[in-house]
Amino acid sequence: MPQIWCYIASMPSTDERAKSYEMGLAARFGFAVKTRRTALKLSASEVARRTAELGYPISRGAIAKIEANSRSGKVDVAELLVLSAALDIPPVVLLFLIVPVGGPTEVLPGVGVLAEDAVRWVSGQVSFPRVGIGLPDSEEPVKPPNDGVKLIAAAASLEKMFEERIPLVNQLEKASEPHDVDVAQRMLRINDERIQDSLQKMHDAHLALWGALIRYEMTIDPGPPIRFQVTMDTESPIHDPSIHDGEESASDD
Repeated sequence: MPQIWCYIASMPSTDERAKSYEMGLAARFGFAVKTRRTALKLSASEVARRTAELGYPISRGAIAKIEANSRSGKVDVAELLVLSAALDIPPVVLLFLIVPVGGPTEVLPGVGVLAEDAVRWVSGQVSFPRVGIGLPDSEEPVKPPNDGVKLIAAAASLEKMFEERIPLVNQLEKASEPHDVDVAQRMLRINDERIQDSLQKMHDAHLALWGALIRYEMTIDPGPPIRFQVTMDTESPIHDPSIHDGEESASDD
């Protein structure tokens, strides 16, 4: 199997706009790394030590090159994640440096959006950031949520329903009057229905995204914990041995 490189932007390009985008992305990332490191009063050597402790050593020299944007625009996904952990900052914020004021962030070649909108896109809150919103040029309507956004929203809703269930169970256990018991049971039933609705939405989004049948099996006891299991259908296209990768993959050749 060919080795797969996890670069956000690493392929040399003779296209001037593409190369400008690539270098700008790397420059923004390097500036964010240096700014965050300086704010934490850490030397490059100390950051390098932290990355080694995390299991993915990034040398002091490599950190210096990242900060100086002297690697021809390369941004490595593994380095982004490890440096984010070492610098105690969300990766998406390190990638799209957010400042109180400033110009647009280029998320794609020639496409400028507000940095906070770029963060919402990368974190799965929106299908794509609105181009021009808050900027002097033009404005675009919000795009409808795609299946990835729906999946993340359903997962967040499911987590919220789980959190809300705990006090409802406690309320039922403490109820002594018939009326109070009835109210608590009714609230739990509503919670159960919302959990099942979120599970169904996650199932539908998974199926639309990956073409694989994801089964969500859950047993709800009278009280916590809730037993929750996710299984994937082995007959799904994802497990089809006739589907091979590699032809479309980027290798180190």
